Amino acid sequence: RMGRTMFYCLVDMLEPNPIFHSKGRKPQRPVKYQLGAFLFRYGSLGSDASGVAHKLGIGFGSVINYCRRVTRAIRELRERFVGFTSEAEQQATMEHIQEVSGFPGCIGSGDGSGIRFDERPVCDGTQFMGRKEYFGTVIQATVDDTTRITSYEIGWPAAVADSRVFKQSHFWKHRHQYLVNGRYIFVD
Repeated sequence: RMGRTMFYCLVDMLEPNPIFHSKGRKPQRPVKYQLGAFLFRYGSLGSDASGVAHKLGIGFGSVINYCRRVTRAIRELRERFVGFTSEAEQQATMEHIQEVSGFPGCIGSGDGSGIRFDERPVCDGTQFMGRKEYFGTVIQATVDDTTRITSYEIGWPAAVADSRVFKQSHFWKHRHQYLVNGRYIFVD
């Protein structure tokens, strides 16, 4: 669930994106409506675009367009909120983790999770069937002590083992750049 304060905070972050500024004569709906349709569609299991269109009283194509715009705008915010931390931030993270847990040199942790699909994908659908008998994809992320995402890997079919996803991730392939001077992360 998303509260009103966070919703409007996200609206304020998305509004400056040019994708929400109409190039034609007909203006777009305000960002808050487009974000609302996006959250309505992706925030509840089983809400497809036609169901959202029916419930909100808007066209199917509008739901698709709103979701595409919001997705793109959120992805473009990535650099502001996701990325490996600076040396000073890593030092502060190491100190905090050692203070609360006694592990020196730790700069974060990582784990994976499955994201369920509503239905079997049309293309290569069987690959997306996970060991827990649902269709989906895998996301793995590493975080610092404040749960700021420092790296992520997404898009692998649910049938792929977590260890394989991690071994193919950008983080693992470049670990010698991120984990210097004996630093490490805890990974499940």
